[in-house]
Amino acid sequence: VLRDSKTLTAEDIDCFLKKTPWGHTSVLSGYRENGKTVGQMIHDACDKHDVNPLELLVRMQMEQGLVYKKTAPDSVIELAFGCGCPHSPLCGPKYIGFGNQCECSAGTLRRSMDASTTSKGTAGGWRVGVAKKTSDKLEIIPKNAATAALYTYTPWVGEAGGGKDGVGGASL
Repeated sequence: VLRDSKTLTAEDIDCFLKKTPWGHTSVLSGYRENGKTVGQMIHDACDKHDVNPLELLVRMQMEQGLVYKKTAPDSVIELAFGCGCPHSPLCGPKYIGFGNQCECSAGTLRRSMDASTTSKGTAGGWRVGVAKKTSDKLEIIPKNAATAALYTYTPWVGEAGGGKDGVGGASL
């Protein structure tokens, strides 16, 4: 499912952002970059890397709450996925901008899924069927490439899954 890039069209994504599950419009609804809507940028990156656009919507909500938020400064939107600049407000120019963040996030997820089935594993050392401890010290054995990729991107289980209090983590 995480590799199903055809789940949503650009129009579907833009429509979802106009009427979120919270019954209001997301700050991203009217956002444009280089003439493209958020839906177009997410769709393009997901189509290129064969990643489900739903994952990018979820990731964006996990990282910055941008699906829910009615307002946010451009500086937050430009780092929507926290990709390429984890835990730091300093970010190289190739990662700044919503479109760049979409590309980075979708590409990272795809590379991690592909690497998770190799003997080396992902950049974070996650491999399908091999136990590894998360940053909140819980042991996880990814049963598939999607799970290994998600823990590579966010190596925390988080409070909702019995991990560290106050941490969202992959359990979200």
